[in-house]
Amino acid sequence: MYPTDDQWALFARYQDCPPPLHPRAFLQLWDLDYPQLAQLVGVSRDTVAHWFSTGSGSREVPLAHCRRLATIDFLWRQSDLLPQALLDEWCKLTEDEAS
Repeated sequence: MYPTDDQWALFARYQDCPPPLHPRAFLQLWDLDYPQLAQLVGVSRDTVAHWFSTGSGSREVPLAHCRRLATIDFLWRQSDLLPQALLDEWCKLTEDEAS
């Protein structure tokens, strides 16, 4: 199946979404520690510590991780409004896995 013009337009509109959310901003919104933040983005606690350090040990946070944090923030803030069936479809969960 080839995407329709409307589907291409939808892609163009949302291709840069969600806007990145830096880990520092994420931690201002959510009461988490470095190990929990590391778990959310799939990195080590040491990597997270490097993101917050200054000087030669400092590392830039990859854009993909900032977008993941923005997605998590959105899902957590909107969790009461998002239909479970829609989330299950997004994650390709079967009824057995969703229970």
